[in-house]
Amino acid sequence: MRIAVMSDIHGNFEALSAVMSAIETEDIDEIVFLGDLVLKGPEPKDCFQFMKQIKPYIWLKGNTDEWFNLKEINQIENKLKKESYEYFLFAKNELSNNNLRFLSRLPEKDSFEIFDKSFLCVHGSPISNNDVIDSKRTDKEIEEMLKNVEEDVLLCGNSHQYFYKEINGKKIINVGSVGLPFDEIPKASFIVLDIRKDKDMETEFKRVDYDIENHLQIAEEKGFPSYKKYKNEIIEAKKY
Repeated sequence: MRIAVMSDIHGNFEALSAVMSAIETEDIDEIVFLGDLVLKGPEPKDCFQFMKQIKPYIWLKGNTDEWFNLKEINQIENKLKKESYEYFLFAKNELSNNNLRFLSRLPEKDSFEIFDKSFLCVHGSPISNNDVIDSKRTDKEIEEMLKNVEEDVLLCGNSHQYFYKEINGKKIINVGSVGLPFDEIPKASFIVLDIRKDKDMETEFKRVDYDIENHLQIAEEKGFPSYKKYKNEIIEAKKY
């Protein structure tokens, strides 16, 4: 069985479209999405509608998706920095209340089993959606995050960088970012898990080109907040 896992689309419809085109060539059985769909990026509505059509097997709520909790939405301005609040308003104005409600009600974690292998899906870490598991983490820090995890494999995102580690017999896989990579390679990324009975699982890290020029043109035409900074992040695949 082949599972495509992606995360951190962040309102980048061109990147999402390119990944889905690549997935169509990969003989994929199911799709798992680990959250952060619409913020921050100029095409939140297109990304939301497309993801609804995709109907992923697992669809999680990322840390920026949490901002759309309707019970707290009037207090969100006090919780965010000015730039983040502008991104929030941009997405909120493109999405309906039903869209916002849907995002806010997504699970923060989920799990599944295939053959003899079990998987835990989170956005950040098993402890918090805001956590990051990446190469900067020590083994001890990762072990602490995994102490209550029973599954064989942890799938996560949020760092916007691919990362693979094995600790105490468990595999930790950060799948990178579709729409806003921060590894200085401006391509959309995802992974494919090839899971077969009585065989070791294979993990394939994928990068695909997408139409960056068109994406940035859309952002500029829409008056996307902090456009120059966003343009640099997209072109250089680097956080500013």
